[in-house]
Amino acid sequence: MSQYFIERKVSSNIRASISIPFHLREKFNDEKQITVIIQDERPTVRSLLKYIKEQLPFLSQTILNEKDELCSYISLYLNEKNVRQLEDLDTPIEREENNIVFRASIAGG
Repeated sequence: MSQYFIERKVSSNIRASISIPFHLREKFNDEKQITVIIQDERPTVRSLLKYIKEQLPFLSQTILNEKDELCSYISLYLNEKNVRQLEDLDTPIEREENNIVFRASIAGG
């Protein structure tokens, strides 16, 4: 599993395992999941997305809009809970081990 780091003010050492969408796995050496180690005073979903935009642009192009917010058709689950039903982008990432999943809405008719 690949590991990436967010380095900010160090007072916590929190891991976030991010499930990689199938169509982007080739850019991650076919890994299904990567781990990001967040070293931040108060990590939030917003700080995670900022890191993704800076360090993983091919992933951010898929999940973020022009305002650097989640695309309306993307849901982000933090430990199996949709962040839009929590504090949205300001949802704190507090556990030492976290699971992040991005899911695209499926439309049809």
